[in-house]
Formats: sequence, C-alpha cells, structure tokens
Amino acid sequence: MARARALGAPDDWFEAAERIVAEEGFNVNGSGVVFVSVTEGRDLASILLRLSDCAERVRAALLDAFDS
Repeated sequence: MARARALGAPDDWFEAAERIVAEEGFNVNGSGVVFVSVTEGRDLASILLRLSDCAERVRAALLDAFDS
C-alpha cells in the first residue's frame, strides 16, 4: 500500500481489484498481479481467457480510479 501512496494511487485500489477478481474466483497481489492456481487436467485455455479478461477489467478499473 505504501507504493500506491507514493505513486498517488487511490487508497482503495486494492479493495477494488479484490472485488473484481473475487467474482471469478481469482486472486490479486499487492502489486496488482492477477493470478490463479490450477491443477493438471484443467481446461487451461478457458481459464487463461477468463484470467486475461479479469485482468483487463482490473486494469480498466484502476485506470478509472487514477483518473478520478
């Protein structure tokens, strides 16, 4: 969170990102990296598409928050 404050990010950026990724069952770390753990045998192509869409929604939300 100190990094966000130093860069002028809104204080609630992480909570906003967490809400978005929670909808898909994914995770986000303090640097804003969206990720998910998977096991062998899963449909990786489908998961990767959902993960990239989710990461894009987080990016768009954060850009909107920075512009506010």
